[in-house]
Amino acid sequence: MENICLDPTDASEMHEKDHVFFTHLTTELIHLLPVLPEKCTAFTTQEIYKLLQKLNRYCELGLDFPKNLKILPYDYPLNLKNLRVTAKASDDGWFGACVLLLEDENEKIGYAKRFVAHGLHKKRIKKWKQFFRDQALSSLILGKDLIENKDSLLPDFKKIAKELENLEEGAEVSTNFSLYDPESLAKLNDLCQKTGHRLLLTPLQTNIAKSFFPFDDFETGTDSDVLIADLRQTFDVVCETQSPSEIDDLIKIIVPREVRYC
Repeated sequence: MENICLDPTDASEMHEKDHVFFTHLTTELIHLLPVLPEKCTAFTTQEIYKLLQKLNRYCELGLDFPKNLKILPYDYPLNLKNLRVTAKASDDGWFGACVLLLEDENEKIGYAKRFVAHGLHKKRIKKWKQFFRDQALSSLILGKDLIENKDSLLPDFKKIAKELENLEEGAEVSTNFSLYDPESLAKLNDLCQKTGHRLLLTPLQTNIAKSFFPFDDFETGTDSDVLIADLRQTFDVVCETQSPSEIDDLIKIIVPREVRYC
């Protein structure tokens, strides 16, 4: 397999690599962009790239986007010397996530650093599982966090909808949903509007959400307003752990010859 690096968390992992792939947005990615080696080419999805641009603007990160950071399109194979890479839209609780099929003359490797079984895009999850199964993978690489039962940050919208029903009409609510996931901000905003409640977002939350959903109506309060709303109801990022059975189900569907963890 060609000299590549997948989702590095430290700059040392990128040294002397030809290509680097970022399959989901993390704080480590933001920190690694300024130290991306000039001799390598890095890839990420269009959605992640756009979100990085918005975070850079509204959070004043001061990032200079390196010229060797390229867009990795979904569904179209990328040919790199002796390696072919195909990205599929995924759902790992963050916006713009993807999984990868890595192919050379000897191997077909499926790479899914993280996944969630109950995300916003269940159809996406089914599609990439089926895609991996159809490839007759020699190896499936999963993130070790999945087997260490670390929590993935995932809003439970069914639970949130029930809690909204119990609030008095017109109640003000707020959220600390991650800015890495503007879709969840929009989803919660839609739920609140349908149930007759007011979701007060901070100016930063509104700017990020509006960047991706320009036709949605978001109500912006001052930071103080949102703190007051916290006394009424705050919707946190709900932690949901992948069960061992969900990992087993994934493996049974894909049927790789071997499973590795990274």
